[in-house]
Amino acid sequence: MIYFTSDLHLGHRGVIEMKNRPFENVEEINQILMENYISVVHKNDTVYILGYISHHMPIEWVNELIGKMNGKKILIKGNHDKNIFRSYLKRLVILI
Repeated sequence: MIYFTSDLHLGHRGVIEMKNRPFENVEEINQILMENYISVVHKNDTVYILGYISHHMPIEWVNELIGKMNGKKILIKGNHDKNIFRSYLKRLVILI
């Protein structure tokens, strides 16, 4: 299967209030998003991530989460992804 997602904003505290997301904290956002992703996407699937994979989160933590995500992951860089996308190269295919 091929899937599309965007605006995960892993690690972004402010998105809870700005976008009225139903979470108590960043840890809950990250946990629920990962559980939902893993319940749908399988090992042989392809996922296009249309920007905003994370925000204000250490690259090591983002890479750890990306590593737990099933499928071939292709990032189409958003402006919040900035130049840190180069640090994701081991975990994602990057399209600019």
